Amino acid sequence: MIKNIWHNGPGIHVEINASGPSFPMTTSDSGRVRYNGSLKAMETYDGYAWVPVGTNAMVGLTADYIGAIEWAKAKREQEQKITRRAELDPVVRDALDAVEKAQEQLQMVMELTEK
Repeated sequence: MIKNIWHNGPGIHVEINASGPSFPMTTSDSGRVRYNGSLKAMETYDGYAWVPVGTNAMVGLTADYIGAIEWAKAKREQEQKITRRAELDPVVRDALDAVEKAQEQLQMVMELTEK
């Protein structure tokens, strides 16, 4: 059972406060997860050994990832609000069309001027 969610490290971070059986793997395999049927437990590879994911496991997102998710949610809400207004107001619809056209033109210019 996960008792705590916290933010530390890039992306999703799992911290295990347990020990487990060692299997030959490389440190680049760190972070892999598996189900150990013999122990009937989830395990993660810490770069040196397979360790059970027990009650002391903590899973979380870093502050950067939380910030990105919050930004994406706010952006989505803003776009939904604009779309709803554009459905009701032709002036907003025209402005939105102009913005979308400008974005398409900008993308085309960016692609044509890439070196």
